[in-house]
Amino acid sequence: MFRFTARFLVAFASLFVATALRADEFNPVSARLVSGASAVAPGDTVVLAVEMVHAAGWHTYGPGSSEGMPTEIDVADLSSSEKPEIFWPTAAVLRVDDSDERIYEGAVLVPIRLRAPKDLKIGGVFRPEVSVSWVACKEMCIPGGAKLAIELPVEAAARTNSEWAARIGDLPPRNGGSGMTLWFAAILGLLGGLILNLMPCVFPVIGLKVFSMAKQAGQNRRESWTGALAFLAGVLATLWMLAAVLVAAKGAGAAMGWGFQLQNRFVIFAGVLLFFILGLNMLGVFEIGMGTAGAGGALEGRSGAVGAFLSGVLAVVVATPCSAPLLGTAMGYALVGTTAAAFVVFGAIGVGFALPYLMFAAFPGILRALPRPGMWMVRLKMVLSIFMFATAAYLVWILAALTDSRLFYARMAGALTAVTLAAIVYGRMFLPHRSRVVRIAGIVIAAMLLVAAAVVGWPSASKVAAATDDVVAPAFVGDETTPHLIAWKSGLPEKLAADGHVVWVDFTARWCATCQVNKAVVFSSAEVREYFREHRIYIVEADWTARDDGIARELAAHGRQAVPLNLIYAPGRLAPYELPTILTPGIVLEKLRNAAK
Repeated sequence: MFRFTARFLVAFASLFVATALRADEFNPVSARLVSGASAVAPGDTVVLAVEMVHAAGWHTYGPGSSEGMPTEIDVADLSSSEKPEIFWPTAAVLRVDDSDERIYEGAVLVPIRLRAPKDLKIGGVFRPEVSVSWVACKEMCIPGGAKLAIELPVEAAARTNSEWAARIGDLPPRNGGSGMTLWFAAILGLLGGLILNLMPCVFPVIGLKVFSMAKQAGQNRRESWTGALAFLAGVLATLWMLAAVLVAAKGAGAAMGWGFQLQNRFVIFAGVLLFFILGLNMLGVFEIGMGTAGAGGALEGRSGAVGAFLSGVLAVVVATPCSAPLLGTAMGYALVGTTAAAFVVFGAIGVGFALPYLMFAAFPGILRALPRPGMWMVRLKMVLSIFMFATAAYLVWILAALTDSRLFYARMAGALTAVTLAAIVYGRMFLPHRSRVVRIAGIVIAAMLLVAAAVVGWPSASKVAAATDDVVAPAFVGDETTPHLIAWKSGLPEKLAADGHVVWVDFTARWCATCQVNKAVVFSSAEVREYFREHRIYIVEADWTARDDGIARELAAHGRQAVPLNLIYAPGRLAPYELPTILTPGIVLEKLRNAAK
C-alpha cells in the first residue's frame, strides 16, 4: 500500500511539474530508434534498439525498481507470429532509504528483437513503430515519452548496418526457442531423452536397468515387451506428472524448473532411504516377496510388469536433476508454450529416455549374447549395490545443505542403522520355512524400525543454501587450486563485466551430478587454473540447491529450465557466451580466449 501511494504521489507531482514546464525549453531525455540492419528480408529476424540519452544528473528507472516508475517500451503490432523481445541492459543501483532503485543514466541502448512479417513486398518499406514512456528525475521528476519509428527497405536478402550491429552486439538465443515448431522441439526432446541415459545423474539406476535386461535374456519375447512397455509407461506417467506440476506453477506465477523435486528436503530424505534399502536388497541382506514364492506364475508375471513400471518412475526421479545436450532447448520451448506442447515434448523426452529398453525388447538377439541367468547375476547384484549406496551418500550430502541441524550426520547415521536392522530382521524372519507367527513378528519389528529411522532422520527446518561468498575477488590468486566463488546476485555479472572484468557464471546445484563432474573436470586442469589466474577471471556461482526464484527467472531469461548452465560475460559485450552442457578444459579455454578478443 505504501509503495502504491508513493508511486501515485510521484506521478501526480510529476504531472504537475510537467505542466509548468515547456517541452521545447527542456527535455532531460532524448530517444531515437536505430537498427542493426540497413535492409530487411520478408520473415527475417530484425534487431532494433532504442537509444536513450539522459541529460547530466538526470536518470530514468529500469525494471525491478521498488519505488520509481520503470521505463516502458511497447512495440506496435507487426502481424508477426512471434512476440518481440526486449533486452533491458543492466541498470545502476541507487540506494534510496532502505530500498535499491534500478536507474539508467547517460546513454543507454535497449535492444529489441522482432520478426518482420512474411508478406512484406520486395522493394517496399518496413516501418516498425515503438512507444517509449519514462519518468526522468533529478531534484524533481518529469514524465516523458516518445513515439519512435524507422523505415527500412525490403530486399530479397537482409543487409547489416555494421556500425549499429557492432554497438548492439550479439543477443541471447530466443527464450524457449521461439520460432521453433512443436515437432522440431519434440525431435530435440526425443534425442535429448536418449542422450540423458549417458548423463551422470542416471548412473545410479544403471544397475537396475542392467539387471532387468539381464533377466530378460531368459524370457520370451512377450515378457520382454511387457517389461519394456511397463518401463515406458512408468517413465511417461512420471514425466507427464512433472509437466503438469510445472505448467500449473507457471500459471500461478511461480518460478520452477527441471529437477525442482530435489529442492525439497523430504523428497531427498525419502530418496536416501529408498536407495539405501535398494542397496541392501541387491547386497542380499533381504529379498522382497520371499514368503510368496509359491503364489504362481501369473503373480510373478504381474509383479514383473509392476516392477518395470516402478523402475521407470525411479529412473525419471533420478534423471531429472540433470540436463543433457538438446534437452534444455526442448524443455524451454515446452514450458513457455501451450499446455499441449508441454505434454507432447515431455512425452517425446520419455520415449527417447526409454528407447534403449524398447530396443532390447524389439531385438532380443542382443540379449541372447548375455550368459543365461545364473550365479553371475547374484554377483552382479552385489557389485551394482555400490551404485545404490553411493547414491544414498550423495543424497545425504545434498540434504546437508538444506537442513539446520548440527547433529545432521549423526541423525542420518542413526536412521540408516535402523534401516539396516529392519532389513536384517525382515530377511531372517520373513522366510518360507518360518512359521506364520515368526513372519508376522518380523514384519512388525521391521516396520517399527523403519518408523524409528524416519523419526530419527526426519529433516529439520529448511534453510537456504549458504551463499558461496560475498567477497568480490578473482577466482585464483597465488598458488591456490580451489577457486574463489562469488555468490550470484542479479546484475552482478553484468556489473563486473562493465568494470572491465571477464566473468564466469556457473548455474549449479548439489543435486546436479553433471554440474559436479563439470567442475571437477575443468578445475582439475592446471592449464585452466593458470589461465584464470593470469587473466584475473572472476567466478560467480548461482547455487540452485535450494529453491531460488531469482535464479529460476535468470535461467528462464536464457531460455533454460535446468542446470547446468555456464556463461561467460566479457567487457563490451551485451550478451554472454553460453557454453555447452558438457564441459572439457579445451572447450572452456577456447570460449575464454574468444571472450578476451
